[in-house]
Amino acid sequence: MGPAETIRDAVADVSHLRAEALARPELGEAVACIKQFQSRRFAGTYADLALDPRYRAATRFFLEQLYGEASYVERDAQFSRVAGALQRLLPKPAVASAVALAQLHALSERLDHAMGEAWLTGPAAPPNEPPQPWLRQAPRGGAVVLGAARRTN
Repeated sequence: MGPAETIRDAVADVSHLRAEALARPELGEAVACIKQFQSRRFAGTYADLALDPRYRAATRFFLEQLYGEASYVERDAQFSRVAGALQRLLPKPAVASAVALAQLHALSERLDHAMGEAWLTGPAAPPNEPPQPWLRQAPRGGAVVLGAARRTN
């Protein structure tokens, strides 16, 4: 499989997972909460890098493009459409970076999706009820804590 096909396949995987999350609102909510958690964890863990001019753009990329709350359907479609041109026009190292980015994007989406599924089916999930997630920052900039509210009848 060539680089363009790899990029298109990765984008298609992401689109499929997002469509499944839209079709199952409880899964969509769980995945959104996982992404919020990941974003807050990343921001807390790498706050020093976000302040460093050398790494600021990279940390912003992860926070906004990988774990952001915006819809990236159009961006992903454009990436898929230009994959052939990238393969033909860019130097091999740039093409390899584009392929790695697409694969990272798909892997991240698969892992967030799997975590959302686990959250819904795990012991903390109330039966027939979407998760009532909460996120909080631990004192003194420590780890972010993720949980699900439990019904107490």
